[in-house]
Amino acid sequence: MATTKKTTPAETKETAAKTVKAAAETAAEVKTEAVKEAPKAAEKKAPAKKPAAKKPAAKKPAAKKEAAPKKETAKKPAKKKGLAYEDVVAAAKKKMAAADLTRIKYPIAANVELNGAAEGIFYIYIDEANNISVEPYKYNDYDVEFRADADAFVAVMNGKKNIYDALADGLIKVSGNVKKAILLINAAL
Repeated sequence: MATTKKTTPAETKETAAKTVKAAAETAAEVKTEAVKEAPKAAEKKAPAKKPAAKKPAAKKPAAKKEAAPKKETAKKPAKKKGLAYEDVVAAAKKKMAAADLTRIKYPIAANVELNGAAEGIFYIYIDEANNISVEPYKYNDYDVEFRADADAFVAVMNGKKNIYDALADGLIKVSGNVKKAILLINAAL
């Protein structure tokens, strides 16, 4: 018959502790090996990287100098893309050529003074035979004077703004012979 050895509770605890300690050490060894193997596995999976091409070294100045202040060049003012005085006069000639002058029975001379983007002066002259002329000069013996913002005056000539709204807003001001001014406005503007 075989005899079995009886173990005491203290021996059982000691044996259990040794077993737990041995298991922990084995687990630690497995973990350490896994960590060591992980980069190797990643290297196998990742494509091989080519070494970066070396860039030529930048030439360094012989001695350090203070950075010279940047020279500011004089910039020419940009041309305005808006109105030009000549364009306003040309638009006025076109508008006056299409005007209905049948109600005008006597000569009318009007001076137009523009302010704003296309500053300048031109005149409109309608003679007894209803011939009309628009010229880029100041007319000294005028019957009517228009003082207007250039943008507003062009908007009125192009039909984008009503002349009466421009007068009410103060964008166009009229002085002189009222009867001739009304005839000119009704005929041309």
